[in-house]
Amino acid sequence: MKKANRKKILFALAMSSATLLSACGGGSSEDQSSVPGAGETVSEKHRFSATETSDYLVKNGKSSYKILVPSTSDDQLLYAQSELTTLFKEATGVDLPVVTDDGNVSYSESATYLSLGQNNFWTTAALEADLSGFGRDGVRIMTKGKSVFLFGQTNYSTLYAVYDFLKLNFNFETYYNDRYTLDKNVKDVKLYNYDVVDIPDVSFRQKRGLLYPTASQNQMFPYRMRVTDDSGSLILPIFEGDNPNGAWSGNHNSFYYFPKNKYQAEHPKFYNSKGDQLCFTAHGDEKELEFMVECAAKKIEQTLTWKPTAQFPSYTTAFLGMNDVPDLCDCEACNAVKEKHNNAISATVLLFMKKVGKKVNEWMDLPENAAYKRPLNYSFFAYQSAMTPPFKENADGTFTYDQDIIPDEGVNIMPYVASMNFDYGRSFFSQANEEARKTLKAWGNFYPGTWAWSYGGFFNDYITFYDIYNFYNDYHEYLARYNYSFSFEQVKNDQRGADPGFGGLANYVLCKKAWDSSSDMDEMINDYINNVYENAAPAMRELFEKLRLWFAKTIEKFGIGNGGSMQWDISGNKKYWGYGLVQELFDICDKAYDSLNVYAKDAAKYKRLKAYIDIEWLIPAKVAISCYEDKFTTSEFIAIKKKFKDICLDQGIKDIREFVSIQSYLESLGV
Repeated sequence: MKKANRKKILFALAMSSATLLSACGGGSSEDQSSVPGAGETVSEKHRFSATETSDYLVKNGKSSYKILVPSTSDDQLLYAQSELTTLFKEATGVDLPVVTDDGNVSYSESATYLSLGQNNFWTTAALEADLSGFGRDGVRIMTKGKSVFLFGQTNYSTLYAVYDFLKLNFNFETYYNDRYTLDKNVKDVKLYNYDVVDIPDVSFRQKRGLLYPTASQNQMFPYRMRVTDDSGSLILPIFEGDNPNGAWSGNHNSFYYFPKNKYQAEHPKFYNSKGDQLCFTAHGDEKELEFMVECAAKKIEQTLTWKPTAQFPSYTTAFLGMNDVPDLCDCEACNAVKEKHNNAISATVLLFMKKVGKKVNEWMDLPENAAYKRPLNYSFFAYQSAMTPPFKENADGTFTYDQDIIPDEGVNIMPYVASMNFDYGRSFFSQANEEARKTLKAWGNFYPGTWAWSYGGFFNDYITFYDIYNFYNDYHEYLARYNYSFSFEQVKNDQRGADPGFGGLANYVLCKKAWDSSSDMDEMINDYINNVYENAAPAMRELFEKLRLWFAKTIEKFGIGNGGSMQWDISGNKKYWGYGLVQELFDICDKAYDSLNVYAKDAAKYKRLKAYIDIEWLIPAKVAISCYEDKFTTSEFIAIKKKFKDICLDQGIKDIREFVSIQSYLESLGV
């Protein structure tokens, strides 16, 4: 009854107001007047208008409707059809037939189709649908006659339109890789006049740990969370050698462009004095710099010939990324460029990529290279010492800069801003984050379409809790406001769902926020906890809030939310944890376990819910094992270690810290 009422409220609001618009949210007091169109980027992106008709999609458990798909389909469209067929049947018991539009199906007022994508039926319906600005993923749902059209610019859009349709009609929502909600035993489904627009605030969204699910999960979870992007699918691969089947990189790839064993002996000016980064001025040697630009351009051109546009259209970015060490070159020539551009060493990389982009564009314009021509972004890391932008914001919102940082016509410069300067444990709009926030804003102002890489976790401790919720409550709205097109939240690597520290909840809110930044954080948290933990929800909410309180107090005492603390082992140091707190956390977990007794006769549900509690039980257990052996009897301590090991193995916990398998730690437990 509660779910049904919620649905009625949704439609009632839509009917009374004609449109449901998402608010910009964010809570920023910053003056937006310096940015053209600031504050307008997300205001019209999420409209769910639906007016009830006298007709039905399903009446008394029966339907005349069919699912209509184009004659040619890709993976996304096939999955859209499968999801609609499967979940519609699960909700109503009705198995809708699937019909292929082979060109002989024309629109009529009486036709009863759920039409997927831009098929012939969609064309003949002549819908008044302007899709400009919808990008790859933007959703459109419209009703004409008795048919409902679910579409967008691409089949990704169609898939996400299916999920919006299921949400509106059956309260469909995915929370975890094995947990979703859907109304059941629905016998009557009204037809609505839909006017739905749902465009992601951030065009491309990547989330580690969701992108590469296990084989049994297939693509279900990332598709349902609308996080299917990998920068590697957008960045032109740069191969280590001259083998298109060899090793390649799309991130820290500068030495893939300029391998030291090939260039260092004859061209030492390509590298800084330490030999761990490139020198993007070639130490002031114009001839060497010209050759360096030519080599970089040829490397990109080589990949373009191996990955022609027709077969590989998604490769839209040529990326040259600094090595993963803090500092770029500090030679006299680099410092001169730095001093000229807001004391920003990033200017050396930017100017270099301008030259490379001009040369590659000229190559693509040659008639013989028509098969390789494409709109190409030229990108680099604004990261570590290169984080500072080569322009300065003034008090009045204007910027001071040298003209040479402005991209040449046709050369689209697109930095990838990897913000390690944020304190991710504090509010995004906190004083502590003011300078990092200004940096993020500045890059987005100058280079629309800029990418963002954020962090928010303890990379040397994948078991403990990290409070991301204050920071990410406003982060994605800011990205949308200042023209960012790609958001990657690193947080953790590939825990594949079994993610301690309420990692499942963090994944959920980050995915939802990246799509619709106005989503209410508290509402999402409550919704997730209630639907994932069910009868254990009160205890798990208590555990979550206890950990948030611990995190807030520890921030104030030790500053654990800043960039440097990301490398700390938090659960391995008792100064962060009193034994009393550890025992409290164990007690709350016991309370959660006890609440599952109501499911004693439902073995599958009991097992699933217990697994969710088990994953969070690992938090106090890791601290107890690391810090408080003396507080337990020998048998108690062995039992804790054994349970810890069993949970990790049963739930497939992959890593103990970044890029370090948990296996050696489990072996060290000696149980």
